[in-house]
Amino acid sequence: MASEKTVFDPTPPVSIELHLTNRCNLNCKWCVDRGIRNNPCDLPFDISVRFLNECVKTRIGITIEGGGEPTIYPFFEAFILEAAKREVPLGLITNGVRSLRPDLIKHFQWIRVSVDAGTAQEYLDGKGTDHFESVLHNIEEICKHKLETLVGVGYVLTKENYKNVPTLLWRLLEMQVDFVQIRVLEENDQLKVSPKILSQVKNCIQRNFSTSQMRVIINQRLNTNLTNNDNLPCFAHSIRAIIHADGFLHLCEKRRHDPIILGSLVQNSFFELWNSKARREASLKLLDPRNQIGCTICRITDFNHLFYNLNKIKTKNFI
Repeated sequence: MASEKTVFDPTPPVSIELHLTNRCNLNCKWCVDRGIRNNPCDLPFDISVRFLNECVKTRIGITIEGGGEPTIYPFFEAFILEAAKREVPLGLITNGVRSLRPDLIKHFQWIRVSVDAGTAQEYLDGKGTDHFESVLHNIEEICKHKLETLVGVGYVLTKENYKNVPTLLWRLLEMQVDFVQIRVLEENDQLKVSPKILSQVKNCIQRNFSTSQMRVIINQRLNTNLTNNDNLPCFAHSIRAIIHADGFLHLCEKRRHDPIILGSLVQNSFFELWNSKARREASLKLLDPRNQIGCTICRITDFNHLFYNLNKIKTKNFI
């Protein structure tokens, strides 16, 4: 194991995932956060503003997203305006059920709306309510007022919703959506698509949308053989952090078998926790491949591969 002197990095994370609330207005059958609904809560507004004050000069990007649906946070609009006053970079992941005030859209660098269905019936089957057309209407309204904001759609691909993806993409293209991010469902073997289905979807998109102005991104990871962070040290654990609606600061969202919680923003500031003994100990732990047993393969694994391969380059000290 490397020494603490060589592994602890006090640099702020590149981005922070901020959960303003863990309440939600949908019931997606694949949701991995369903368990936290048993104790519904919202991040206290004074704590959220204090956190923004810490971010002012750091240029940390804040992604406002789940646990729950952020737009049902009681102080959602007030929080966005407070962030805008401080010029804190914001991104938003929303289910789009609630419309966004047009004057708020300009304060986001990007907005991604989770649709996850190609038809109203697929939406009802997957999410438990019938909001398909109203969500698409809200996306269209966001696009009308987006100015420099990138507007995208998220799509969790399952064996139940893959057939009508092209139908949805044609509608989104007409709305002038900037990008669509299709992600293969993970952590649910019953609904997970097969390699054959994924290949069909990819080929269809390549034929019909490869030259369109709307970028279609597919996360192809099927994770059939890779486990335990692919047995790599978690070099990239410090590029992001997660603040839950209860105020607790998590270093990783995927370690459900062994959560790494640095403390509470209700009791300490973000940077007190970020530079704490708890984070130093966590960094040492995560740099040991033996401590990755039980980890799923996640997007941080991709960064770990990148850093690992860069470290093997013999000319890494030269431009």
